[in-house]
Amino acid sequence: MPAPTSTPPPEPDGPLAATSTAIESLSATLALADALVASGRAVDLTGLEEEVEAICAALLALAPPCAATRGLRPALERLVGQVDRLRAGLAAARPATG
Repeated sequence: MPAPTSTPPPEPDGPLAATSTAIESLSATLALADALVASGRAVDLTGLEEEVEAICAALLALAPPCAATRGLRPALERLVGQVDRLRAGLAAARPATG
């Protein structure tokens, strides 16, 4: 009888770890931007779109969904929440025109 196979843990320097690190970095950037907006300061969001595109490309390049890749979902959902909060903060900070 063959031995059961198991999925090896992700390599510490592999694409999954790099993607996770990129997600954490973007999360930190969004948190800082949100704090700046909340304190009434201007923020420069240049490069944000490129970071998101790089994360999306990295996710698409990962192997088909497995437990390890599904483990990124909570962090990605937090990013969506952070973007929503930042968007609301920016909208509230925008002077009314009319």
